[in-house]
Amino acid sequence: MSSTPGRNSSLASNTPGCTTGPEALPPTVNGALGHSISLSPEIAGGLDIGKIEWRKTSLRSKIIKFSKGNITYFGTEEYGRRITFHPKSLSLEIRDLRREDAGDYEVTVITRSGTEILSRIRLEVYAGTGAAAGTVTGARGHSVSLPAGITVTPDITGLVWRRKSPRFKIAEYSNGKINYFNINYKGRVTLHPRNFSLEIRDLRREDAGEYEATFGTSSGDETQARVRLEVYEPVAGTQIKAENITETCNFTLTCYVTSGDSISFTWWREAVGNDSTHHLVGHGKTIQVHHTAEVGDVVYRCEARNPVSEGTAQIRLKNICKQTTSGECQRANQV
Repeated sequence: MSSTPGRNSSLASNTPGCTTGPEALPPTVNGALGHSISLSPEIAGGLDIGKIEWRKTSLRSKIIKFSKGNITYFGTEEYGRRITFHPKSLSLEIRDLRREDAGDYEVTVITRSGTEILSRIRLEVYAGTGAAAGTVTGARGHSVSLPAGITVTPDITGLVWRRKSPRFKIAEYSNGKINYFNINYKGRVTLHPRNFSLEIRDLRREDAGEYEATFGTSSGDETQARVRLEVYEPVAGTQIKAENITETCNFTLTCYVTSGDSISFTWWREAVGNDSTHHLVGHGKTIQVHHTAEVGDVVYRCEARNPVSEGTAQIRLKNICKQTTSGECQRANQV
């Protein structure tokens, strides 16, 4: 899944030279289990930055260090490959959120003149929140559940799930019985009376759109809840191709997928057999690689990701630099 679920609710000033009274609580960002979040400090732009460090405050553990254009990642046991530092915004992206990710974080910026700027953010992780309000993402061919968005109580006497546009009835619960409608969903939907969610299986592109649940109560009141379903093609067939290889081992790397949509590409460079030294080297489908030192045992890895899936591929620098005329592709298992 996908999206940035929360934003800073308030941020204290980090202007160099400013003094404040008693330290206020850090601004809070809300995230959802399994979703992604970006922790974005409000630090004045135009700084001549020399070094940046992100830490988890409660554990005093370093997460990333950015210095002289290089990014070094730490805390691989806690975060693995779930984090990305974005130098332009100074933000820290955490994917596939877990309960243990919650807590206080701090970013320290040291300018080339020696000024130190500190900003803190608190991350809270919840279940069932975080995507844009009322939005559920699903993968084509897979299943998804649309939440009813209401607490189930004994006074609910009936429920109707409808597609809003074009408007038609899908499922109805009344007097303890469930009936299904519309041939387009035949055999693919289940209304679960315990929480009134609507499960849709074998998702199709045309299932995307807005849905509406209408509840009736014993007092005659009527309540409506709406949810938007977005359907994406899962990423598959991720591979890397090396092209335009020179004698000095300068080359172009391009990341391809055989299927998938709304894909973002992230590139990493890492030493073979050392998971703690992976460096972000670029975003986008293609990167240019220039080597001026002796070729080491280094791997370039591409991560192709959309809101519902991820694929990875990697290629070894030694294999690329043995080539003289054509690139080499390597496939990797999809995540």
